[in-house]
Amino acid sequence: MVIKVQSNREKKLTKQFEDNDSNLSDLEEQLNLKIGTLGELFGVVRQLSGDAKSTYSQSLTNLEFPSRIEFLGNLAERKELPKVFELEQLWYELLNEMNASGKVSKFSSEVLDTSGDSSLQDVIRVGQ
Repeated sequence: MVIKVQSNREKKLTKQFEDNDSNLSDLEEQLNLKIGTLGELFGVVRQLSGDAKSTYSQSLTNLEFPSRIEFLGNLAERKELPKVFELEQLWYELLNEMNASGKVSKFSSEVLDTSGDSSLQDVIRVGQ
């Protein structure tokens, strides 16, 4: 009787082990697919951030929005995945550049006069 109970328990545990092993294999496959997708996203974000930093540092809109260059540089050189709020900020910076390049804007900036002295002046930027 004890042998039969143990034999049934062994069969049940063996089946449970095989089911768990199969389930684990499926989950590992899903994880690898998701890691691949995230890795691809990470590469795109780094490339896009680097390109935007290079382009925006030479843009006239950079006079009005200089802080974005540091953010884009940090994102481009990062070794770990970006956070959701950083992806949203990247999206905002890209959208802001497109929007600002088509507008007339008045802001204050340091301006050099003919003698080389700098002073804070109102500047009008027309598009790019």
